[in-house]
This record gives sequence, structure tokens and C-alpha cells, in this order.
Amino acid sequence: MNEADILNAKILVIDDAEANLRLLEDLLAREGFHQVISTAESTRALDLFKAFEPDLILLDLMMPELDGYAVLEMLSRHISKDEYLPVLVLTADATIAAKRKALALGAKDRSKRCCAFGTY
Repeated sequence: MNEADILNAKILVIDDAEANLRLLEDLLAREGFHQVISTAESTRALDLFKAFEPDLILLDLMMPELDGYAVLEMLSRHISKDEYLPVLVLTADATIAAKRKALALGAKDRSKRCCAFGTY
């Protein structure tokens, strides 16, 4: 995969904090990623996922209505086990329990080719 392919990746950002969305959008744009859509409404996650078909998802865990765990669970029903879709979990909750729960709901650690677990 060359740099142009990487920069053409479609990225879906889901975070209830508008400031976080703007920050992530700006950072990604500065790095050359321009196919980025975001939402502060976690209830829109599945519709955006289906319509946009992202190559990467950046997902907050602590959100009202549907939290990141519920979003992971919902998305996992629409991703085949053979499909590779990395999900980067962004959260202020750096506990082992949060990581284990996210992994149990469909995120995978780097050794299983799916998910990096980050905090902010």
C-alpha cells in the first residue's frame, strides 16, 4: 500500500464532544487525510458506517445515548469476521476493565490486527 492509498482512507470519527471532533479533524487534515466524516451523535454511527464504509473508525467510549461499547456491539453485527476494520478507541478511561470490555465487544488488540487502545 502506498502513501496515496493511505491518505485516501475513509475515516469515521464518533465522539460526543464537538471540540474533540474539530481537533481530530484538524489533525487528520494536516496529515493529509481528507476523507473524514464525524458525528457527535452516536445514534448516527450505524447509518454513517453503512453509507460511508470507513477504512478506520475513531471511537469515544464515554458518550450519552449510545456509549462506545454499544456502538462497538452494534457495528460488530455488521462486520464479517473476515473483514479487517481497525477501530481506535479513544477514551479518558484508561482502566483495564474498559479495555477488556471494549475488546470483548469486538475491538481487538494490535496482535489480532484490529484495535489500538488510546487515551486522551
